Amino acid sequence: MAPAPLGDTVNVLRHGGTRALAFGIRIAAAAVDLIGTVPLFPVRTPDRPPRPGETESRPPSPAP
Repeated sequence: MAPAPLGDTVNVLRHGGTRALAFGIRIAAAAVDLIGTVPLFPVRTPDRPPRPGETESRPPSPAP
């Protein structure tokens, strides 16, 4: 996970913020990080037979 939430926490504490505020911002930043990474995960689909016109193997790649 990115170190940004920890940096946010340190900034809030160094500038006179309360612990509750600092950790609240950390939790919010971590939640935004998690929400932002969800679309990066591949979606697995259940096994299904190939559709008409689809092949089960890839076509050969062209020679270099």
